[in-house]
Amino acid sequence: MEVTGRILWAPQGHWWTWHGVRFLALGGAYSIDRRDRKLDSGRWGWFREEVITPEQAKRAIAGGSADVLLTHDAPAGALPRVADWPTPYDPATMQSARHVQAVAEATKPKVLLHGHWHQFQQVRLPEQETEVIGLSMDGTEQSWLVLDLPGLGITHAPIAHGDHNPFADLDAAAGGYRLGDIERALTPDQLADFSGWLGGHAGMSDKLEGPIIYRRDCERWLRQWLARSGAEGH
Repeated sequence: MEVTGRILWAPQGHWWTWHGVRFLALGGAYSIDRRDRKLDSGRWGWFREEVITPEQAKRAIAGGSADVLLTHDAPAGALPRVADWPTPYDPATMQSARHVQAVAEATKPKVLLHGHWHQFQQVRLPEQETEVIGLSMDGTEQSWLVLDLPGLGITHAPIAHGDHNPFADLDAAAGGYRLGDIERALTPDQLADFSGWLGGHAGMSDKLEGPIIYRRDCERWLRQWLARSGAEGH
């Protein structure tokens, strides 16, 4: 289904072929940050339909082999280590990941692309030749890639910003950064730009931590700032 000229939506367990490459879509994941969300609450809520069901996994497996498997969750054999959540691998999280793992083992894709964990990784599934690439959150170079067809070569290799990332050494608090820490981490030019951009991204307030700006918004600002800095020759 075409959402916009550049965005297509694939139903759960949908198969299609581009340039001789067979794709399978398997969305869904358990919200590991459910404690900070509300049931059926708009964009940042959690939903009973968000998890992969055993029936959906079985239907995906019944379609046969795939070249590329597009999922939201990571497979159980390639779960990333996430510092934000001290105990992320609870039973519901593992059940979701095992469904993805079962589909990957049955369909044996050459490439599995996933998101969900907001952390870049590139590993191989144990005991099979599936390359698993997990994309990071919006606002970084690690949040997207270009997959060439039909050869499945990656022409945009995600890279880290290294010393250009002023948030790299900040401790996350409740999914974001303390405004006071951000102000100390930025250069005067960066701070002026960030402060002007911040108006529509106020984040939240914590009784102990004070104002907290969501990490996803900080990373989005950083990407925009780097793009402008590059264009200006900085």
